[in-house]
Amino acid sequence: MKEKFRSLLHKRKESDWFKALSSSAMSALINIAFTLYNMIFGIVKRSMWHGTIGVYYLLLAGVRTMIVMSQKQTLTGGEKSSEQMHRRTYIITHIILLLMNISLIVPITVMVRGEREYTLGLTPAIISAAYTTYRLTSSIVGYRHSKKADDILITEQSVINMIDSLTAVLTLQNTLLMANGGVSGNMKTLCAWTSGGILLVIVLLTIVSFLRLRKRN
Repeated sequence: MKEKFRSLLHKRKESDWFKALSSSAMSALINIAFTLYNMIFGIVKRSMWHGTIGVYYLLLAGVRTMIVMSQKQTLTGGEKSSEQMHRRTYIITHIILLLMNISLIVPITVMVRGEREYTLGLTPAIISAAYTTYRLTSSIVGYRHSKKADDILITEQSVINMIDSLTAVLTLQNTLLMANGGVSGNMKTLCAWTSGGILLVIVLLTIVSFLRLRKRN
């Protein structure tokens, strides 16, 4: 009876891991596509905004990869060794995320100052709007479901998806500004406040997620 219970419990854990892995894989693919879009656009238009955001998304994909690789140890290592690796990965990736989020000050400054010599049409705005809508919807759903998960890395993935969504909102804001000729006057002040507010939420999400490890202990 005990063996049967353990087997069912193990299958449940494998199922949670598989769902998390599938979700991460889908997010990673879409994330890579959006990363390439920003980096190519940054090179073609010599846009510092798109270039730095492209690098940010590339690092975000790297953090997701670290989490997935750590989760795989759940199937190959013992329960104790897996838990230790998850804790180590959790701490390292949060430090990386915090540094990355602070670095968003650079592209935000570029956006607010409006240092560019080009405008965009509606196509990039539609692409950014579609990506932002997808990210917001999937991240909110994933964040709600992650509260029931026992794995701290599954919870972290949902936080990363929320950060991804908020960064996408910044990208959409920048794209719409460029589509309308840039920033000037009162719009520059409004842009600074909204961008600063989004950045603050991103940093707070990262810090609260990191402190969740102490509560878990």
